[in-house]
Formats: sequence, structure tokens, C-alpha cells
Amino acid sequence: MTVIPSNIDLAFPTRKPSIIILQAFNLVESCFLALIDLKPSARGRPVIPWQHPDFPHLLNDLANEGYISPESVGKFRLLLDTRNRAAHATHFQGEESLPNWAEAMEVAKDLLRGLARAIQEDFAATRKERGKRSARPPMEEPEDSTDGDEGKD
Repeated sequence: MTVIPSNIDLAFPTRKPSIIILQAFNLVESCFLALIDLKPSARGRPVIPWQHPDFPHLLNDLANEGYISPESVGKFRLLLDTRNRAAHATHFQGEESLPNWAEAMEVAKDLLRGLARAIQEDFAATRKERGKRSARPPMEEPEDSTDGDEGKD
């Protein structure tokens, strides 16, 4: 079970915003990994939850169940882009537009609160069970009770 450490300081703006976003994003990522239950890559590549085909569905399910806000679903990309900018700052030197650190941090906080609750309430297992129940076997042809023996008396 992924637990969000209580000693992580996500205060804004008392520390450098890029560091706070990187810390917050790492926590968000580890929570998503726990909820998606991804298996490690056979090639040893890092597992990236938001590239998983189920990720958009997971975000929507979390919002539909009230764990995260619908706004955070729509703004996840803002958080991801802000994280990438913080992690790769040298590639962005000289650009005049600065990321909206405060907005990205609000998205991270909403996600962390909701993801922590989802993990605590075992949302992944509930979601998996619901998926099993809704999966239906392929339609089968109705059996013909006459087995083709019609009119052969």
C-alpha cells in the first residue's frame, strides 16, 4: 500500500516551486502506480502510469466516485507539463512564459488528497471487481433444441 509521508513539506511558496512540484508529482505518480497495479516492464523501462491505456478511465472513475475533482482531471496535463518543465529546466531557459506553479500545486494537492483516500479505501480492488462484473462473455448462438432433426420422423 502506498502511503503519503506526512513529513513532506508541500508548502507553497516557502521553498523553490520547482522542487515542490517535483516532490508532489513523485507522490502523485506513486499513488497512480498503486491504483493501476502496473506490472514492471519486461525491458526494464520505468513504468509511466499516464501512458497506460487505462489511465484516462482511472482519472474519470476517481472523479465520478468523488475522490478527485473533475477540474483536476482536466488539469492533470497542466501538472504533468509543469513537472516536466521543473525537471528539465535547462531546456526551457530563456522562455518568457513561466508555468503557473500555484495552479499546478493546487491540482497536485487535490490529486494527493483523493488518491490517498482511494488507496485507503481500496478503490483499486473495488474498481477491479466492478470491471469483472460488467465484463460479459461474448454473445453465444442460442442452442437449437431440434439439432437439425426437423421433419425426420
